[in-house]
Amino acid sequence: MEDGFLKLSRTLLYHRYFQDAEKLRFWIWCLLKATHTKHKVIIGNETIELEIGQFVTGRKKACEELHISEQAFRTLLNFFSEREQKLTSKTTSKYTIVTIKEYSIYNLENYKTNQRINQQLTSVQPAPNQQLTTYNKDNKDNKEKKLYMECVYLSDEEYEKLLSQYKEAGTKQRIENLNLYIMSKGKKYKSHYHTILSWDRKNNKQATQSPADKTLQNLKEMEAEINGKL
Repeated sequence: MEDGFLKLSRTLLYHRYFQDAEKLRFWIWCLLKATHTKHKVIIGNETIELEIGQFVTGRKKACEELHISEQAFRTLLNFFSEREQKLTSKTTSKYTIVTIKEYSIYNLENYKTNQRINQQLTSVQPAPNQQLTTYNKDNKDNKEKKLYMECVYLSDEEYEKLLSQYKEAGTKQRIENLNLYIMSKGKKYKSHYHTILSWDRKNNKQATQSPADKTLQNLKEMEAEINGKL
């Protein structure tokens, strides 16, 4: 088996998968099996080219590695593909190709690349993480909040409210958007939870605007950004 590492967030402790040992084991098994580089494998007389985030397995082999029945394997595969939308699978009479969606989130090599890029940015401006750390010391409320990704702080209550309102996929996307914006702009916000709500309210308002109003709004925002008012 190839060496390598994965990113596991401490928020996994609070995730619903953590309460189900079989599902947690299956999901981590998938992450560990997936390839982080493109390469070819030979199955019988067939050559298969695997993309990043894919792996090939068979029912019997998977069941042996996971110590579960074939029925349990099919149930778990269906759960993560159909219900959770975490992966896709393509099954033939000889093998199954599993593809993990958004695999780059879990891939440490991708994380290291982003780190190198962020380190290069420090030559022209203070690192967003440093700015956030300084701000966090001044903001007592953040001391009891958990860190999501690199820059987003949310309390357990705030995170649960987001899950309730936007479901897991929507919450994850909004956290990623805010994290990316903070990383790229170095912005500071008093409450990341309320920033997410504010952005969502703004997006909903824009969705109801006419094309002309949207164009005018975009021009105003561009002008404000150029003038350094954002």
